[in-house]
Amino acid sequence: MKCNGEIAYKESYFKPLVEEIKNGLYDRCFYDYLMNTDIEGYDWTNNRPVTDYYKQLQAINIPIVARFLDDLSSKKCSFQSSELFQCFNSFLVNGNYKYETNVTKFGLDIKKYLGIEKGRNKAGACYIIDFKILKAYLIEKGFSENLQFIDVIPVEDDEDDSDDESIISPLDKL
Repeated sequence: MKCNGEIAYKESYFKPLVEEIKNGLYDRCFYDYLMNTDIEGYDWTNNRPVTDYYKQLQAINIPIVARFLDDLSSKKCSFQSSELFQCFNSFLVNGNYKYETNVTKFGLDIKKYLGIEKGRNKAGACYIIDFKILKAYLIEKGFSENLQFIDVIPVEDDEDDSDDESIISPLDKL
């Protein structure tokens, strides 16, 4: 809870407040008010007030992988897993985040997000990301601060790789 720092140490505010509480004149009235307030069916989890401070706390607690995916947004693409992990590490360094991970942990973390599938192509393991599904998931979970979609320039395939999906390096976006 965020408190008003302007009155925190003002005796002129707290002295009359404490005297009023000690007075007891309004205790019964306040008690009756609370006892007669209908709280049946009240959802204590979802009906809390959403203040600016609450929103700040939510933004602070967005998982780092979600922040990365929010920053990476584009159209449906396929990324080589090693390049995506390298891009994630660059994101951590550039954002000055303190987060220890490895390829395995990153792979387990990223699988939790809707719109991301792990696959294989001729170049090895890859992630296929559908950013429309991912965006909807990040927004639903409250993990998106400012999803902005950018257009991706398609990579031209070589003639012998025409049946393979285009690989767009996330490093090109940094």
